[in-house]
Amino acid sequence: MRPLTPKQEKFARAYVELGNASEAYRRVYAAKAMKAETVNRMAFDLVNNRKVAARIQELGEKAAAKHEITAERVMSELAKIAFVDLEDFVKVSEDGDVALNFKGASKKGSLAAVSEFTQEVFWEKDGTDGVDQIRRTKFKLLDKTRALELIGKRMSMWVDRHSIEDGGLMEFFKTLPLEIQDQVIAHYESRRPSGGRA
Repeated sequence: MRPLTPKQEKFARAYVELGNASEAYRRVYAAKAMKAETVNRMAFDLVNNRKVAARIQELGEKAAAKHEITAERVMSELAKIAFVDLEDFVKVSEDGDVALNFKGASKKGSLAAVSEFTQEVFWEKDGTDGVDQIRRTKFKLLDKTRALELIGKRMSMWVDRHSIEDGGLMEFFKTLPLEIQDQVIAHYESRRPSGGRA
């Protein structure tokens, strides 16, 4: 079997990096003057080329192994974000005073859900002869709703439904993310009788 051309190799690497065949095609080939449909078709053809598909699979497996990326690990990280609770970070006394408790969050693995942390230390007179040290701590959590959405999609908990009226199928198709367009084209191509393009 002949090796990949340099552009096919670059395409395979770009596809693994971007996860989108059309975007990978645009990065590697002179596609500025091409219509989106042409780019999608050419990218589809490359992804379905046996040699290119095998190389994409090989590169993807290497990247996943290198970074120890598994579906289970990704879901675990999303779950930390999705199911974090403010109670993981604070301790509430019986009289209602609230104190930060990052030690508890650390034990539960909740610190993975923190996107930002700042602490200011300043001194303030306490009304008597003394001076008190004041710490102002702020932290921001990652987007819990987005994490829940990604988990729900991965687990096929719901399906987005769109109304398609008055022959608006093509307009609807154009609104889909490019990776979804690629999947639809691949599905269509796989069901078409062999012997050429429609």
